Amino acid sequence: QVVVRDKKVEIPVVLTPAFGMLNINHRNLSDAVVYVDNNRVNVNSANTVQLSSGQHSLKIVKPRYKPYQTNVDIADGQTTTIAPIFEANFAQVTIKAPASDVEIWLNNSLVARGVYTAELEFGTYEVEARLKSHLSASQFFDVKTATPMTVELNTPTPIYGSVDVSSTPQKGDIYIDDVATGQQTPATINNVLVGEHTITVKKSGYAVASKTVTVVKEQMQYVTVPLKSSSNT
Repeated sequence: QVVVRDKKVEIPVVLTPAFGMLNINHRNLSDAVVYVDNNRVNVNSANTVQLSSGQHSLKIVKPRYKPYQTNVDIADGQTTTIAPIFEANFAQVTIKAPASDVEIWLNNSLVARGVYTAELEFGTYEVEARLKSHLSASQFFDVKTATPMTVELNTPTPIYGSVDVSSTPQKGDIYIDDVATGQQTPATINNVLVGEHTITVKKSGYAVASKTVTVVKEQMQYVTVPLKSSSNT
C-alpha cells in the first residue's frame, strides 16, 4: 500500500524468484558427494537442489568413479536438469592362486583362498600367495583401465628339511603324518616340509608307535621310535 494525497492505494507487486532448481538425473547418488562452487551441498531424495540464478560450477564425487565436473546455468524459477555420465575408476579383477588351499593376500590383508574376484580402483597392488611351510610368492600388478583382468599367482616355494628315523627293533615301516614313505628304519627321509610332523613306525608283531618332530629348514632331525611287542600290550 502507498499513500497518495491522504489516500491509500494498493499496488500489486509480483516478485520474480532469483533462484532456480538443479535436478541431477541419475539412478543412484546415495553414495555421491555433490559440490556447487566448491561448497558441499545436500541433495534431496529427488536429486534436486535449489541454487541462486546464474552460472555455477558443479562437481560430483562418487566412489570408484572419476569425479564428474561441469558448469550449469540456473534461470529464475526454472529447473535445469543434467544427466551425468560417470567414467569408471575401477576394474573387475580375478586373482587365481595355484591351488585351492593357497592363501591370497592383497596389500597385506588376507582376502581369500584359491580364487578372489573384486572390483578394484585404479592403482598398483601387491599380492602374495601364501602356504604353510612355503616361501610366499609376491608380485605387483597395476589396474589402469576398466577392462576386466585376471592375475595368475606364482607358486609358493616349499621349505624342506630332513628326518633320520630309526627304531628298536629296526625294519619298521615309516609313516609321516599317516602317509607311507615306502621306507623302513633306519632311513633318512629328505624333502620333508618344515614344521611339526608325526613320525609313525609300524612293524608286524609290534604295537604302532609315534613321535612328534619339528623339521627345520635345511637341517637333519633325528628320531628314534621304540617299539613294544604286541604280545606285551
